Amino acid sequence: MNEAKILFDELFVTVSEKMQPYIFIGIIAFFVGIILFILQGIALFQMSGRLKLKNSWISFIPLIWIFSFGRVAQNYVRADGKKSAKLGIILIIFQIIQIVLAIAVVVATFFATAAVIDNANLAIENDVSMTLDMFSQFIFVIVLALALFAVAVTYKIIYFVSLWRIFSVFDNGNATLYTTISFFFDFMSPIFLFFIRKKEPLLTFEQRNGLDKIYENV
Repeated sequence: MNEAKILFDELFVTVSEKMQPYIFIGIIAFFVGIILFILQGIALFQMSGRLKLKNSWISFIPLIWIFSFGRVAQNYVRADGKKSAKLGIILIIFQIIQIVLAIAVVVATFFATAAVIDNANLAIENDVSMTLDMFSQFIFVIVLALALFAVAVTYKIIYFVSLWRIFSVFDNGNATLYTTISFFFDFMSPIFLFFIRKKEPLLTFEQRNGLDKIYENV
């Protein structure tokens, strides 16, 4: 008993020592994430104010902030004069679907694994080999995982379209550059949003391209 305890203690110490750098990096990443979230919240809050949007305080609420993000983006007016779709509602719906599907995948995986373990025990008791149909419970897990992947990809596409539109409204000249950098380095988008938050929003195609001033001088 004492030998087992000693081995366990030694193993615990070894694992703890090896995990320390990762724990330290994780703590730093956590606090950096909080700082970036606050910067993004401040940016969306002030942008919402400039666009005279109500309930801009939701920019600081986890998960729901994406609704505020979409509402800012949907103020972008296209070249044909049409406004953007209800991006706030679309993004929050996809956010909810992602969460539901992620939970469903975890739960389904748990029950599928338990079922396979039961099948394995029965196979051992009956001294028979396991067959493919004993793993059939994982088919549903795979379907859910594929659905989650499809929703996540669609969500990201809508997110980056919305991000580009926000950049276009507040800094049209650098919108594509900011979006490209944010695509490869996601942590940069809150920083870009924070730095352009005080710029005057240019909603229409004419305003973003300086055509309104030309028309005034004609």
